Amino acid sequence: GYADALATKSIGFSFDISPVEAEIAVCKVIRDKYWVGLITGSLDPAVEIPKMMEELEDAGIRDIQAEAQRQFDEWLGK
Repeated sequence: GYADALATKSIGFSFDISPVEAEIAVCKVIRDKYWVGLITGSLDPAVEIPKMMEELEDAGIRDIQAEAQRQFDEWLGK
């Protein structure tokens, strides 16, 4: 029941993407490049996922993650 439910600290947090909008746009293009092939099995994930991850790293995915974490920490009052 609800008595055992755990509340999450992230309820109410909303990520403002504006500081990393360009990086997000490029990452979406990269995701779209690989998505269909990976989910349909026409691409070998052992080969293609490392390529995709390298492209995402180069496109700034870690910057997106860092910005989200910074905003979340600020929102929590850290």
